Amino acid sequence: MTTREVEFGDGTAGVVSLNAPVLRYPANPILTAHQVNVMWQEPHLQVVTVHNAGAAALAVWGL
Repeated sequence: MTTREVEFGDGTAGVVSLNAPVLRYPANPILTAHQVNVMWQEPHLQVVTVHNAGAAALAVWGL
């Protein structure tokens, strides 16, 4: 199976593969809707669900 080591740039790293394609950055907190609503108290900012999304940059060398 193809695997790839991913480095976050701060010394932390992990391995991703076709069976495990997601690697969570340890310092990225998982938030609940309640935690978001404590900070965003205006009615138009209140949320019911929170999607803890991430972004990735992939650099491929030697292809």
